Amino acid sequence: MGLKRVSVIGLCLAAVAAVVMLAAVIIRPPKIYISEICPSNSETSKKTAMQDKNGEPSDWIEIYNPTNKDISLTGFSLSKNGGGDQPLGGYVIKAHDYIIVYCSSAGFENADFPHADFSIGKVSEAEIILKYDSLQCESIKLPKLNKGVSYSKNAKGEMYVSEPTPLAANAEKTIGDTPVFSQAAGSYEKAFDLEITAGESQTVYYTTDGTDPATSDTRKVYENALRIDDRSDDENVLSAYDPMKIQLDYRDSIKLPDKSAVDKGTVIRACAEGTSGKCGKTVTATYFVDVSSADHNDLPIVSITTDPDGLFNEKTGIYCLGDVYKEYDEENPDHPWNGSIPANYNQRGREWEKECYVEYFDSEGNSLISQDCGIRIQ
Repeated sequence: MGLKRVSVIGLCLAAVAAVVMLAAVIIRPPKIYISEICPSNSETSKKTAMQDKNGEPSDWIEIYNPTNKDISLTGFSLSKNGGGDQPLGGYVIKAHDYIIVYCSSAGFENADFPHADFSIGKVSEAEIILKYDSLQCESIKLPKLNKGVSYSKNAKGEMYVSEPTPLAANAEKTIGDTPVFSQAAGSYEKAFDLEITAGESQTVYYTTDGTDPATSDTRKVYENALRIDDRSDDENVLSAYDPMKIQLDYRDSIKLPDKSAVDKGTVIRACAEGTSGKCGKTVTATYFVDVSSADHNDLPIVSITTDPDGLFNEKTGIYCLGDVYKEYDEENPDHPWNGSIPANYNQRGREWEKECYVEYFDSEGNSLISQDCGIRIQ
C-alpha cells in the first residue's frame, strides 16, 4: 500500500509539473522589451513630434523587437506607478525594429498609433511596467531627469541617461546620472559628512553658493564627503548686501543685521557628467545644523535656492536698482527718490522670472515639498 501511495503521489506531482510547464509555454510573452523612455520630450526630433489634445509634445516609450519574427502588441499593456493598464492594441513591431508608444494624460485626437493615457513627467520619479496579459514582463524605475533626455537600455539590460534616439539604436555615450545624497535635506542636531554618488566613472560637480554646478564658474569636483556643519559663526553673505543698491528709500534707515541674527543653512547642488561630456539632472538640498522650527515658534521653514546673479547682478538681478535704474538716472538726473522710478526690481515679463528650487520643511525638520520652478521674487 505504501509503494502504491508513493507512486500515485509521484504521478500527481508529475502531472501538476507538466501542467505548469505547459501553461508557462502557452502564456510566455513574445520577446520584446522597453529600450528607451523619454519622460519629457523636447520635440527636437521630427520622429517624435506627436502632440496631445492640448497641443503639447507627448512623452514617449520605445519598444524593441530583438527577434527574427514580426510581433503583434495584442495582449501587451503599459502602466505607470501601479496605475491602470493601457492596452497597446494590435500594432505590429517588425523583426529587429522599434515602435514608439506616445504618452500623455491629456489623451490624443483620433489616435491611430500606439499610445498610453498617462504622462511620465521629468520632475518626479516614475515606474513604468510592461505587461503581457496579467504577466509583468519588466519594470523600469526612472530617476529625475532633465527635459529632452532619455533613459536608455544597453545590450546588458542596464539603464543609463543619454541623448534621445527614437526608432534607432541607443546612443552609446552617456549623459550624467542624477546624483544621490546620503542624507535627506532638513534639520540636524549635529554636524555630519554628506556623501554624493552617481554612475561609475562619472564626474560629480557641486556648488555651495546656489549656482548650478552644470554651468557654474565656482563649481568643484566632488572627491570626498562634504562636511555639513553649524554655520552660525559664518559671516553674512546675501543679507549683507548694501540696502542702498536695492531701494533708494532705504538710505540711512536700514541697518545690516549682525551675523548672529541670521540663521544659516548649507545648500548643496550637484550634478554628474557622463561620457558625452554633458551633465544630467542637478540635485539641490538644504541642510540646517542646530537650526530648527522650534527656534521660531514651531513655524515651518521654507528654503528658496536660486543663482545669486538672478537677485543682485546689475544686468539681471531683480533685487537691486541695476542697469535699468542707471540708464533712467542718466536721462533723468532730477528724478524723485522713491520706489516708483524704473529699476531692475520693478520690471515685469518672463525675462525677469528666475528659476529656483523650493523646499518646505515641517516643524520636525522633514522636507515635505521640493520642486524646481520659476518664480518672480519681489
